[in-house]
Amino acid sequence: METGKFRPGTFIEAGAYWALVLNDNQNLLGKCMLFLNRKEKDVARVTFEEWLPLRANLASARARLMALSTRILASETSSIPNSDPCSIRANRCSMTPTLS
Repeated sequence: METGKFRPGTFIEAGAYWALVLNDNQNLLGKCMLFLNRKEKDVARVTFEEWLPLRANLASARARLMALSTRILASETSSIPNSDPCSIRANRCSMTPTLS
């Protein structure tokens, strides 16, 4: 997949079928999208071979976002005396599979 079709600084990685890219709109910290590496408008036409990596990519991206938000939350709470990390609301993470 050509990384040049994405805005500079937003491309994260590409696999055989999907590319992980940060969303320009970061209203939710870490919001990203998975782009199919071929032209397709109908989700019903995504092949079985493309669906399997999508699920793995979603799980991987979610795990990374959760680890990142945990580190951010830990750094924010370390400066608050007697803080309970459970009482501080963490940012939600969002991922959107996107057909090109």
